[in-house]
Amino acid sequence: MYSDYLQNYENALEKVSELSQRSSAFDRIVQAGANDPRCRGKNLTSYLIMPVQRIPRYKMLLEELHKRTDDDWFDKVRRGTNAAGLDTPE
Repeated sequence: MYSDYLQNYENALEKVSELSQRSSAFDRIVQAGANDPRCRGKNLTSYLIMPVQRIPRYKMLLEELHKRTDDDWFDKVRRGTNAAGLDTPE
């Protein structure tokens, strides 16, 4: 499901842009959503990118956690690939 989303993300952005240009009603709905305080100033494309950014964000978090974990911590992986599938320094 996630890979399907990633593969179709660019198409979704193009479709939103196309519909916004073609349909003033669609554009008004998108603008109304962006102006709604519950959306905290984010527009539709800001929300569409969030799933795309999720996995890299987790990877960065895990890398930072690994970097800040003491080398003598009992379950720190020292070489190869750790449980999260991240390459770890030797």
